[in-house]
Amino acid sequence: MGLFIRWMSRTFDSRPTVNQCIGFAAYTVTPLFLAGVAGLYPSRWLAITVLGAASLYSTFLLFVGLPIFMHERKEQGLLNAASVWGIGLLVLVTILVEMILIWSNYLAPEYLRATVG
Repeated sequence: MGLFIRWMSRTFDSRPTVNQCIGFAAYTVTPLFLAGVAGLYPSRWLAITVLGAASLYSTFLLFVGLPIFMHERKEQGLLNAASVWGIGLLVLVTILVEMILIWSNYLAPEYLRATVG
């Protein structure tokens, strides 16, 4: 994501380094990392609520922070942040599909039928 943010910055006047872009990407997803603590308590609705709130706050940080980080106008920042958000969602879905394929093809459990006798 940091490399994508760096690639998108070429269309604007700012030239952040790759490390700064990776740091910004990590800054925006920090609420999602912290929301993982809610998984310690075994309640599905608590986890869904905390994850939803963390997702909204992370999106807020992205849409408010990216125009400031890139030194751009609000209109350009909205389009740029929407692009980064869309690519982030695409990366998430790609990782999920890859894990499903790996699980179903290589890590699937084998059920053996025990015979009596």
